[in-house]
Amino acid sequence: MIKTLRNAPGVLVLAAGLAVSSAARASTEQEKQLAIDKGLAHLAGTQTVSGTEGYWPYSNDGTLAATASAALAFIEEGYLPGTDVVIDTGSGPVNYGDVVGFAVNYIFNRAIVDSRFGIETDGYWRYAEDYNNDGVAGNDGGNNRAIYFSPGNMSRNVYTTGLCAPVVYALGEALGKDTVIDRGSVVIVGMTYAEALQDVVDWFSWGQVDPQYGNYRGGWRYDADYATSDNSTAQWGALPYLYAADWGLSAPQYVADELDLWINYVQTPSGGSGYDSPTSYVNVSKTGGLLLELAVVGADLTDPRVLAALSFIDSRWNNGPSSTWYGNINHPYAMWAVYKALDVYGFLGLYGVGPGEDFKVGNGMPSAPGGFVIGQDWWDPAVTSLAGDWYSHYCDFLVNNQNADGSWAGYSYWTGALADGWYINILNAAGAPEPINEPPVALVQDVEVCADPGLCSDEVDAAQVDAGSFDPDGDPIVIEVAPPGPYPLGDTVVTLTVTDDKGESASAEAVVTVLDCEAPTGFCAPGTNPDGQPVPQTGGNPKAGQNPDGFYQLFGTDNCEEAGPVVLYVLDSGSSFVAGPFPVGQKVKITQSPGGEPTTKPMPGDIIHIRLNGDALLVAVDAAGNQSDPCACLVPPPPK
Repeated sequence: MIKTLRNAPGVLVLAAGLAVSSAARASTEQEKQLAIDKGLAHLAGTQTVSGTEGYWPYSNDGTLAATASAALAFIEEGYLPGTDVVIDTGSGPVNYGDVVGFAVNYIFNRAIVDSRFGIETDGYWRYAEDYNNDGVAGNDGGNNRAIYFSPGNMSRNVYTTGLCAPVVYALGEALGKDTVIDRGSVVIVGMTYAEALQDVVDWFSWGQVDPQYGNYRGGWRYDADYATSDNSTAQWGALPYLYAADWGLSAPQYVADELDLWINYVQTPSGGSGYDSPTSYVNVSKTGGLLLELAVVGADLTDPRVLAALSFIDSRWNNGPSSTWYGNINHPYAMWAVYKALDVYGFLGLYGVGPGEDFKVGNGMPSAPGGFVIGQDWWDPAVTSLAGDWYSHYCDFLVNNQNADGSWAGYSYWTGALADGWYINILNAAGAPEPINEPPVALVQDVEVCADPGLCSDEVDAAQVDAGSFDPDGDPIVIEVAPPGPYPLGDTVVTLTVTDDKGESASAEAVVTVLDCEAPTGFCAPGTNPDGQPVPQTGGNPKAGQNPDGFYQLFGTDNCEEAGPVVLYVLDSGSSFVAGPFPVGQKVKITQSPGGEPTTKPMPGDIIHIRLNGDALLVAVDAAGNQSDPCACLVPPPPK
């Protein structure tokens, strides 16, 4: 690990991919994602491909820097070289895996081993691979080489290598830092991402401005081992050390010690950072870079230099770009520098959760150091300007000022793919947002069932009512029906509710119809004579029938008598005659009269006399129309 760098409590040494709270912001996560998608589509459509390389042309030897910025935007969004991810950009399908792969080929093909690398002895001794600070070269596991990424102009080496280092780190984060690199020049192919980043860090350690250069010592400038420093460039020299710390890589102690001297020289009493002196070009972009450098030396939020730098930015927060170097909002270089600082210090994940709570440094949280507010309190209904903290303000601006083609206007030197890539990465600081949760879709069908045997109701579960309800997001769902069963005979309107695992629900109504499908039972019991005397038994004469006088009382039972009474009919086995309907309990006298006309007529005692050609067959019919099997009510045949 970079144990030699002063890692103070409260300083996060991650500069990519930090998670952000889901607290409310003026620009929604989905609006930011749409801006990201549009920006990537624009970059994909404007890439120049030559053989296996892809790049974004840029003036002033900035093509490598612009390509690194654009590539990082794709990688941080999850698109990796060699993957097959075809996106419809609106101008046709584009394989983003190819876009990133071509860009990484272009970047890694420009990795160069610096032949100048070695031990420095200009009146002092120091060696970039003296990781244990024992003053002995070659005993710390180094490989005696350093890598930089060349744009073709030596005066751009520090800028572009500082921009390419995040690409190495982001790919290592996505693929694994110990994954072997399989593309680019022979310089880098075959190394792991961690090994490549270590050689980049070694290059910056060796290239730091040397002690003999007075106030410039400890910084970086256009190329390695320069004689002067400036704080536009120095931030790019500092950034790789934060990545290296996250991966447990190494650097000698002198890097932090010397950088501390440069910080103390270039920072003004107002907290801002100058360019190559504390009085030249003091602006927000240099001060954002200064915060990165302060993180490298281990300065936490209690360090007066950090608080002064934040105060300087706060006092100029709403300034637009002017005179090339000045301003914040709409100044790509300033916004990128400040964003990286907010990321490193962990500010991106800190949001208020109630009235009066805002960004970590400010009056909104009394326990925080400072005494000024970073951004506005988005809970305050009196706020009329863009609400939210600094990061939210950046996102609001980028969402609201994106061109129709997905690009941004940029400013001065910082336009095109260079600015677009930076802006996309600012928007993507939260990572991919949670997708909008689509509620489930409730689909129902009417259900018709028979009552349970012996009952006048039935149970119906939600699965029977469901007709294929689903969740568009593929989330698991729970289905319930109300009111719950059992359901009585007839129609009952029920509501099927479908709920996903995020609490979204949808409902639809259906009709449950319970039918009485069970036939009643009919039977006849021997009755009495009209005078009330018991009916004589048949004795030993089987031809006399079960009831020689033919007096019966008719009965019927049903599982669902509450639905309506059972009615009884007497059929004639010798004709089509039907007597009835009769209520349960009706008394009858049945007489066989073969060849006669079947009739019914009342008798005294509320008895119905039924004359039939054949046997009497009792049938019970319930309110649903179900008919019992015939039950014979036999009488003796007539005398011959």
